[in-house]
Amino acid sequence: MSRISKDVLEPAYRLMREAWQPFFNAKSIAHCARSLCVLLIAIVFK
Repeated sequence: MSRISKDVLEPAYRLMREAWQPFFNAKSIAHCARSLCVLLIAIVFK
């Protein structure tokens, strides 16, 4: 049971991660940086 799920889930997970990687690199990093900047400004100028 666990052997079958491991054989199925591992390639699927790897494929999904590879597919999402460019999106995450571009969008998430920019979004996180923007959120952090906004948070920092809010704290500094409170």
